[in-house]
Amino acid sequence: MPSKNKAKGISKRMKKMQEFEKRLQERDFERAFFREFWPDNI
Repeated sequence: MPSKNKAKGISKRMKKMQEFEKRLQERDFERAFFREFWPDNI
């Protein structure tokens, strides 16, 4: 029983990490997008 509960907690953490990585990738994409279309010298 305890090992089952532990596995559940790990999967929950994994889900959180995946969401975090997804958010980071989206932010990187936005940054690249803005750098591409809104240069600093405007």
